[in-house]
Order: sequence, then structure tokens, then C-alpha cells
Amino acid sequence: MAEQIMKGCQLDVLKINIFFMKKLILLLIFTTFTFSCSHSDNSNDNSNSSASNCATINPPTWIQGTWIKQNPPIGSYTGYKFTSDDVIDIFSQSSSNSRKYQLDFYCTSNVHYTVTENTTPTSYFLEINWSGVATYNFTKISDTMIELVNDNDPLHASYYVKQ
Repeated sequence: MAEQIMKGCQLDVLKINIFFMKKLILLLIFTTFTFSCSHSDNSNDNSNSSASNCATINPPTWIQGTWIKQNPPIGSYTGYKFTSDDVIDIFSQSSSNSRKYQLDFYCTSNVHYTVTENTTPTSYFLEINWSGVATYNFTKISDTMIELVNDNDPLHASYYVKQ
């Protein structure tokens, strides 16, 4: 009789263990879905704080390098530097603005922003929208010259020479 009681107790303990195991598995599944799901679509719209989810800039290889404005005013040195993941505005020989740094800051600060890029073999369009907007629209003239297209004043485009 004691043996039957022992088997009954073991069976009850087994049922309790299975019950808690099921609850633990459900809790793990719920936790996994809660932390693995994030807002994501195929655009570079970003409002997440994780650096791995930040929107990136991807200039085409033909535009990568440093481009200085052709015929600038005397003493002026302005242009752009393109890397595989950045567009840097050059204001002078000692002053510049990295758009990658700006986007990383927005991302880690939870600032809502969007990035739109369109690339062809002869054009590169980049627009960054946050509380302001930065728009770049370049056309390849040759391997050593690009044009910054000014949609507001197409007669006064700016040309840049590759360094």
C-alpha cells in the first residue's frame, strides 16, 4: 500500500512539473516575441534607439571620394566627401558635417527621421527629413566632375571636381 501511495505522489509531482513546464514555455515564447518584434518596414524610416536598426547612407561607388566646388570664391574651400556609408559637407579646410554622425545621433536619441536614397549609374539623390530637411541631388558629368542639381534654380547649378 505504501508503494501505491508513493507512486501516486510521484504521479502528482510529475503532473505539477508538467503544468509548470508548460507555463514556463509559454512565458519564454511570450517574452521572445515581445523583445524580438520591432517596427520595421522596407524604408529607411527610423524611430528606434538600437544602433543596429538605424537608417544608413549608401552612396554609390562612382561618387565616393572628395569633391571640391569648381571656381569657388577666393579663399573658399567647399565641397563634399562621400564614403561607402557617409556624406560629409565640407564648409572649409577645417570645418565639416557628417550626415552619418547626424543620423547616429538621431537614432540613439530617439529622434524620428527618414532617409530617402535613389541611385542610378549617373545620379545620386539623398534626402534626410527630421525637424528639418537636407536634400542632395547629384548628377555625374564625368569621372572627375559632378553637378549639384538645384531644383529651385536649375540655371545656377554647382559643379564639383574630384580630388
